[in-house]
Amino acid sequence: MLGSAEARMVSRDPELTGLATLLDADRTAQMLRMIAPDVTIETVVPQYLRYEPRTRCLAVYSCQIGSRVIPIHVIAHGRDAAARLARTQRRSWESGPLGEGAFCWPEQGLEVFVFPNEGRIESLGWTQNADCRHALLRRALSECPDLQNGTLRTLAYKPEQSYVAAVEVEGVPKAVIKLYTRSGFQSLQTTAIPLEKGQELESIERIGQSSSRAALAYRWVDGDLLQDRITDPGCDLDGVAAAGIAIASLHLRQKARKSSHAVTDAARTLAIAETLSFLLPKLAPRVRRVSEVLASRLADCSTPAQITHGDFYAKQVVLAEDHATLIDLDELGWGDPMRDLGVFTAHLERDVVGETVAADRAKEAARLLLEGYGSTRAEIDSQVVDLYTAAASLWIAPHFFRGRDIGWQERTETLLERIETLAFAKRPKQRKKSPRAKVEFVRSSYALSHIGV
Repeated sequence: MLGSAEARMVSRDPELTGLATLLDADRTAQMLRMIAPDVTIETVVPQYLRYEPRTRCLAVYSCQIGSRVIPIHVIAHGRDAAARLARTQRRSWESGPLGEGAFCWPEQGLEVFVFPNEGRIESLGWTQNADCRHALLRRALSECPDLQNGTLRTLAYKPEQSYVAAVEVEGVPKAVIKLYTRSGFQSLQTTAIPLEKGQELESIERIGQSSSRAALAYRWVDGDLLQDRITDPGCDLDGVAAAGIAIASLHLRQKARKSSHAVTDAARTLAIAETLSFLLPKLAPRVRRVSEVLASRLADCSTPAQITHGDFYAKQVVLAEDHATLIDLDELGWGDPMRDLGVFTAHLERDVVGETVAADRAKEAARLLLEGYGSTRAEIDSQVVDLYTAAASLWIAPHFFRGRDIGWQERTETLLERIETLAFAKRPKQRKKSPRAKVEFVRSSYALSHIGV
């Protein structure tokens, strides 16, 4: 059943006629059982969604059918629903546990896709059949013949974005393969930063790729995710310092450049603020005020850019004894190194609000990160780290809604309070500038739209 906030959201977005179904797992389950009446669907559990107000919403569910748990995603379209559904109906799809691999629900402008069917990751269908899987691995791991007959175990799947699986030989993971959309893969090839020899010391090692299958392959890294150690109160936090050393080593690998992407981050801050304001209109004045302050300060940043991870937080670090390895290099690029530290700390802030990590433990983890980072020759600007902590906290504030957190409204507001504390903290006096003028510059320089959640 829809909560009051979700019901109001549906009323503000009449163009997505299927939005109410996507926000209500019971309605989704009812629809799936009507689509496949001969199939016993035991449970339908919402996982996450991506929502672009007035345009599109994609919701992912785990459906238990017998002993199997199948990922299913449903897309609600707006004004272009008829064209989108017609395109889906013209294509052929691989059959699955519900019978057909894809279904259309025209009355609500909905498409339903049963894994491994989907419209954008073209190679996903090659993961299921043994012969196709072998052909895929032969291309992606052309220099690793001992892995080409391996089996795949799903690690992560984001419909229409990427699919990640462990390549296992006799049940032992040996590599990781990641499949992309065609455009996503091409973007990675365009923006990729070649890593110098020896950089595998702190980052995952690429061992293969296939342009035709939009696939990248990496050597498997044994160890524990740093996130698991942080969330386990019985584990020590020494690994956080090792992560600080690893990210510093990455930052120091190449000589700094003259420009960073601070203005792009400023534009992102303003755009996400608009989406967050749509989700929770009562918070809109506060969200817009703090986002303008942050965007103005970000646009003023002029730190020379260094190589950065781009999406650095505890789930992107694997620990083995005292050594930390950085994984998922999709966002690798040039930027302010303090951005990586701020993003990491912002995720700790979110974990505290989400009640997965105690506040004192998160504070200690943040301290150890900077301690490890500072033990190298890398420099720390604590004010810029705080700035990026506040900005990145705003970027991920919609994730409570996106992750279908039952208390998403309250937790979003609590995180906003922490963002305001960081953004409005007293700073040393500087030359007086016009935040409003800077914000208008960012707005005029970048086409801002609802980027969704």
